[in-house]
Amino acid sequence: MKKIINSMLFMGCMVVLSGATVAAADSDRSGHMTDPLENMPVVLPMNDGGGAILEALPGRRVMLEVPDESHIFVLDASLIKYRNLLHYKNMVTKSLRNNGTVVLKGERDSLLALKPDWLKVWPDSNTIILTSRMGTSVDGVRDRGVRDARHIVEAIERHVRLAKRRESSILMLTNDVIESRNKRSGATGDATKEVAFSLHPSSPVETCTGFGNGLVKQGFSRPLTKEERRVLSDEVSRWCQSGTLSNYQAAIATSAVPRWLYTEQPKLNLMTEWALIRSEDKVVPENSKYFFWVKTVGQGSGTGFTRSLHDTATFRNNVMYGLLDATIYSGWGNSYPYRENSWSYPVGTDDWSSAEPALFGCNFGDRGSVCPSGASVVHLFPSDTFNNSVSVAKSTAFSINGTFGIKGLSNEGAAGGPVKGFNATLSISRTESTQKSATVNLTNVQTSPGLPFSRSTRWRPDVPAIWDYLISRGVTGDFGSATPTAATINPEYDVLWKIPMRSNQGKEMKFSMIYEAGWNNCVRELCANMSLPTDPSVAPQKRVFWIDSVLVDLRVRSANDV
Repeated sequence: MKKIINSMLFMGCMVVLSGATVAAADSDRSGHMTDPLENMPVVLPMNDGGGAILEALPGRRVMLEVPDESHIFVLDASLIKYRNLLHYKNMVTKSLRNNGTVVLKGERDSLLALKPDWLKVWPDSNTIILTSRMGTSVDGVRDRGVRDARHIVEAIERHVRLAKRRESSILMLTNDVIESRNKRSGATGDATKEVAFSLHPSSPVETCTGFGNGLVKQGFSRPLTKEERRVLSDEVSRWCQSGTLSNYQAAIATSAVPRWLYTEQPKLNLMTEWALIRSEDKVVPENSKYFFWVKTVGQGSGTGFTRSLHDTATFRNNVMYGLLDATIYSGWGNSYPYRENSWSYPVGTDDWSSAEPALFGCNFGDRGSVCPSGASVVHLFPSDTFNNSVSVAKSTAFSINGTFGIKGLSNEGAAGGPVKGFNATLSISRTESTQKSATVNLTNVQTSPGLPFSRSTRWRPDVPAIWDYLISRGVTGDFGSATPTAATINPEYDVLWKIPMRSNQGKEMKFSMIYEAGWNNCVRELCANMSLPTDPSVAPQKRVFWIDSVLVDLRVRSANDV
């Protein structure tokens, strides 16, 4: 009976921490939420005072050197002289390998110069936050007119919580301490093991947590030492990296689509995550590849293309006011949203199939764009509309197999040098999406695959059908419950790209997401266009957009590559 109970406990330890467990881990015994940054020192290698970030973190110990404990590393790249660049780049790597949360501020080119070579995705942003605990997490933060650093501190807290969750899940997986101490000593002997496991993450950031858990379950039957966790974390980061591409909270657009009027009425409440997952084929190297997964995160009301409650679409005097259309463009190459000839505007019954936007340089041979050779879309959701419903992705499964080698450990990694000790060769043999159906009443959803390096997915109001609905039911006033285009459009957008590894080595490629919203006033099937209509009470259409980008950097092979 005792053995059965111990076995059940060990199986329970194999389960990744749920959200409730994580929340409990962040609470003290009195039931209050604890500060995830409590007692963490701030490292200021330039001894520059820390600016607004340190002001938002009062009462912290300030250090000049990287400690061997959890800490916050803050570096202003604008203060670095070129001759000292390598020194500070090594300090960034050392901080990451010593449980640091790194905050880099400065011009985009200066920040890119500080990127560790083994990091393959880098936000196009003026503030970057990163951690490396069982998979690297990288977020770009844009100031967007915010003067203080509270939004940066909130991002730091998210990173620390994620790092603690990943560390806790690893500890749980190897928590059968009593039996394992009798079975094995603390040392790790040289060995190579066959591994095979599956991941079923519901979002890209969850992928790396599952990746580390899979290796631990297959490769170890005892608790890991601190140095082993450090080296394993670096090995996981070589195979799985993730982060946030976009993060908007009730954000009004900063730019109008060229030639169109600006409006503050559409608001974006959306988080978009990414993950880069490596798949290596040692037998046929040409089959080695990266999977680049991008997905919007969030369910229910208030997520996506939103509006204030008082801006809900209304029907009065035979005019439908405030119908929303939305588009997500994703693609490769330099982006050109500020050019008038980059856009196309399929509304209502326009010839949609010929309206391909020229937003991404890789689609039209732009000289300044570096494009992924042989890139292809594995899946894209939502599906096109059928009977007022679409298919959306609940989760994406990755089947992984390969070998996991364990050799004599080296302490060089803690000082920023090459990591030795663990070495994996892993291949993703299959990807599969679990789907669910979502209702989108009186809305047409359609994706255009007409260009090789981008996709355009549009959510358009079915204007004639909405008119018939309102007239047949005698509706007047607000009609937000009739269609998402009258209230909130939650895109539930999910795209998985496959990028061949060998043909793209040495490249630095730009990937962007553009979110477009149109504000429409319509009568029957006719919607006011760019020019003022004959009826002065019907305002012309207005169009705005948001844009975010990351660099997929394959210029330098990692020191750990096999």
